[in-house]
Amino acid sequence: MKFLLVLVFCCVGLAQLQAQKKLVIQQQESRTSFFPEEGKACVEFLSPLEDLNIKSTFGEQPEKSLNEDGLHVYRFVFDLTDEMKRTLYISAEGFVREELRLVMSPKQRLYYTVFPPDESPYRWGMTAEYLYSGTAPVGGRVGFGKRFGFYGSFKKSNVKEEGFRIEEITEEYDTKGSADKGYIRESYIAGVSMGLYRWCFLHLGGGFGKYGRQWESKSGERYVSDFQEGPEVELGLSFRLGPIVLSGTANALIGDDFMCDYTAGIGFVINFQKKKKR
Repeated sequence: MKFLLVLVFCCVGLAQLQAQKKLVIQQQESRTSFFPEEGKACVEFLSPLEDLNIKSTFGEQPEKSLNEDGLHVYRFVFDLTDEMKRTLYISAEGFVREELRLVMSPKQRLYYTVFPPDESPYRWGMTAEYLYSGTAPVGGRVGFGKRFGFYGSFKKSNVKEEGFRIEEITEEYDTKGSADKGYIRESYIAGVSMGLYRWCFLHLGGGFGKYGRQWESKSGERYVSDFQEGPEVELGLSFRLGPIVLSGTANALIGDDFMCDYTAGIGFVINFQKKKKR
């Protein structure tokens, strides 16, 4: 019986400790180009907490939205014609209510992050994709960043360059009388990704590539036609549907000739959290 009483007491104590946790409210520099009109001011809160409750002493209600990082945005626009002082009460389930007192000025914009004490909002993320094209069935892309980021990708065929290269198809090396062994293809790209919308990103990159066709004649000799290598550029779009990434990319190899191929990708997104420094 005593053991049960001690257990109940400990549970109640832990619940009270949980309730005594305070939210962390940090002021940041403004991240967006939104500014209020004359005679008004704006306060914006960014938080990983979906159930964040913010009340104004003047009764204003926030505009709620979800940003490209998967964080919740609470934006207040205050009319300052009568009073420039504002008190905001910020609360969430399981945390102590916090009070934020502000003295606003026309066209002023303040930006805050609100998060639990051991956890900050998402700072960056990673994408990993498998890439496929008609010339190279093996490929991958890894990207880092959020709204703006960097990535690296590669593509490679499973056909090796064997034999000698020919500039022109002759009677001896007639492709109609030879076995087509497939594409010789390599591509190594580094680039940047930029968010066009919450779920749509633009990719722009450059690097080095190879392209050619591998043949085998009736006599068993192997040779390569249409071979070229040189700088390569790519342009594409990716779409993030929750944790899933779908992408389409066009690559152009600028060698002795001009070669263009298209790549489809599928992968996933991982969001990382940065621990708050103590």
